[in-house]
Amino acid sequence: MIVLFGFGKTTKRNFGSLPDKKCKFCSENNEYELLRITTWFTLFFIPIIPYRFKYYLVCSNCDRGFEITRDQFNSIRLINQGMSINNKDDISIVADDPYAGKNEVQRNFLMSMEQARKKKENN
Repeated sequence: MIVLFGFGKTTKRNFGSLPDKKCKFCSENNEYELLRITTWFTLFFIPIIPYRFKYYLVCSNCDRGFEITRDQFNSIRLINQGMSINNKDDISIVADDPYAGKNEVQRNFLMSMEQARKKKENN
């Protein structure tokens, strides 16, 4: 008996949009699409068990975007469904964060470079 299994099948699901935010890539005011990318374990090429979820906000104009956290995704999703949330700072962090989509190491490096640049300008 042969059993075929695999990893890496991905599916994309759109959960609505975040209206009229300025895109940091194309500098246009557009909607951001709220996406969840799911990676699956497959059996006989049929997706069976999801094992990874990634969440993104993607510009509807240039199709570029950045990864967001699960909490930010859930907050935006609740707002799109007309519900109120406790921490509205999650949304402003997503829209205004210059380091959005970067991992912790990249954020720390960019922040240290920015501090060094400011220190050099002050001297």
